[in-house]
Amino acid sequence: MSLPTASSKIPQCSNCFRRFFALAFDNWVGSSRQQVRGKKKLARPTSSIKVRLLQDVPRFGRQGAIIPVAAGRMRNDWYPRRMAEYMTEARLDGKKLRDIQVDRDFNFGVVQQEKSAQEDEETEQDNVINVRVKVPTPQRSREIISALLPTKLEFYRQPIAVPLHDQPRPQSTTRSSQRAINSAAADLAAASEPLLKSESVGIYGSLSTMDIAASIKAILAESEEGSRVVLSSEDISFVRDDKVDEGVEVDRVKHLGEFEIEIRPKGALEVVKRAVTIIAQE
Repeated sequence: MSLPTASSKIPQCSNCFRRFFALAFDNWVGSSRQQVRGKKKLARPTSSIKVRLLQDVPRFGRQGAIIPVAAGRMRNDWYPRRMAEYMTEARLDGKKLRDIQVDRDFNFGVVQQEKSAQEDEETEQDNVINVRVKVPTPQRSREIISALLPTKLEFYRQPIAVPLHDQPRPQSTTRSSQRAINSAAADLAAASEPLLKSESVGIYGSLSTMDIAASIKAILAESEEGSRVVLSSEDISFVRDDKVDEGVEVDRVKHLGEFEIEIRPKGALEVVKRAVTIIAQE
């Protein structure tokens, strides 16, 4: 058996041998690869069809117009409601409308709707009755308030309870004090001393001019002429005496008692004075 002879195509040099097998390997790998091509992006066919309108359709066209419309709209909406009919090739050929360009009228019906809405708005404005309330003059407002308002306004508030340990304890009577009371000198001294003012009882919250204004408005509302009087909390103020009324402010009080207020409508020259009494709520 004879040994296989070396092929004349195989190079004998080591460098040439490496280049030969490298080229053969690249050709073998290249032939085994599969070429992948992307899908061709074809234009999607339009789904619109030609129909003839059987009635006026806003933003599409008037009755008898042939327009393109989506097949789904025609199939699910217009055809069941008898709003349009299909235009087949035979109908287009019979009416010689195959080569006529049909378009949708986007402005159809929109102008008419805007005009009708504008006409309705003008009609509503014509039907509106202008009512003017005659407001009395400042002087007349003062006269109405003076005539309808009672001389005393009563309000009820929850007083603040005084703890027992803060209340003054009665002093025990001793012999010396008893003797002083029985003596004429003690009576004269007690009569000459100024009377101490009783402490005012505070209330939870306060009584403000806004509360008084609301009460006055409720009283004036019972009269037709009084309901037209314009009065706000700024037109009412408490008469404050700095020597006596320590807890009285211009626009509110914070304790029980009787106070005087002044009511001056805007523009009036004179004021209306009334008494306000804050009573403890049981």
